[in-house]
Amino acid sequence: MLGNALYRQVARGAAAEVATVDLDALAALPRLERRTAINEAIRARIAALLHFDGIEDISPHGRFLELGVDSLTAVEMKNALESMFRTQLPTSAVFDYPTVAQLAEYIDGQVTPAARAGSAAADEIESLKVLADEDIDAELAALRSL
Repeated sequence: MLGNALYRQVARGAAAEVATVDLDALAALPRLERRTAINEAIRARIAALLHFDGIEDISPHGRFLELGVDSLTAVEMKNALESMFRTQLPTSAVFDYPTVAQLAEYIDGQVTPAARAGSAAADEIESLKVLADEDIDAELAALRSL
């Protein structure tokens, strides 16, 4: 019986190996899908570290302290996420961004700054598209007078 329990722990530890993320594919995703993917990766890591059955046991908006993350687990999670997303995170990342969603947002900004800048540019272009012709003429006239 002890052998089976040990085997389960070793198997679970082997299954908890940290995978890396294809950052190019991640950056190509629309913002919402990208955040969802990062959120799920964080939840999967927490589930592995805290021995939950799966990510469905962890709320996408769950607070780390309420889930049972302590300082040791926080360091393990930080290191795993750094490996996974190939980026540096502050030592206090889990405490600075205390929910899964907040940490996902922070990591998104770290690993896809170009996507974030592109998204901001796309938002600016979209806002310009809604200008009426008269507004555009007025803007052009104002620019010409400079």
